[in-house]
Amino acid sequence: ITTLSSLIPLPEKASKPIVAQLKNSVMAIRLAVTGEANYDALLTQAKRITEELHALGIQKAKIIEAKSPTTVIEVEPKKLQALQMSLLEVANALQQYGITMPSGSFNNNQGTTSVAIKGGHFTTNLKNIVIRTLADGSQIQLGDIAHIKKRYSQQYARVNGKPAVAISIYQGNDNNIFLLSKQVHQLVTSENTTLPKAIQLHIVFDNA
Repeated sequence: ITTLSSLIPLPEKASKPIVAQLKNSVMAIRLAVTGEANYDALLTQAKRITEELHALGIQKAKIIEAKSPTTVIEVEPKKLQALQMSLLEVANALQQYGITMPSGSFNNNQGTTSVAIKGGHFTTNLKNIVIRTLADGSQIQLGDIAHIKKRYSQQYARVNGKPAVAISIYQGNDNNIFLLSKQVHQLVTSENTTLPKAIQLHIVFDNA
């Protein structure tokens, strides 16, 4: 067996050479989960479809997500007034759950008072945060005085003008691009018979 060291003389103190095979992967196919649905619904379906791809042995499938969402808490001033509750009391209750209020805090907007918090995934259901416990033991929760929404500052994909979540599928050294494409096309056909009517799965790029 011919070794690298027998072909190229190495210095006495040189370490033993290591020969490794580079494994490259290039994007082969891109899917888009799109339709008349909110982003969270599209993302939920995209995650499920990615798991289906993995189950078929297509491990190199990756969701391209939007930027981290912002949670917006819209407090209704009339409800605060009726309960004789201040915004400071609300802010203090949120801070007890580790939710730090940004500078500027609550801003008035069309009859509501809102605050935007970076991040959209909390271990605590925000609606259930207790703002005040009354003498009879009943509680006033955040959901009783506010609407809580998630907003995405940017979506990376749109298809035919509709919001979309993209799934990129990569071809490795050990993949046959034509077999990979056939598997994905079959999955897309199957998914479009079971997805909710408002959501569709499209192939927007296929390198096969």
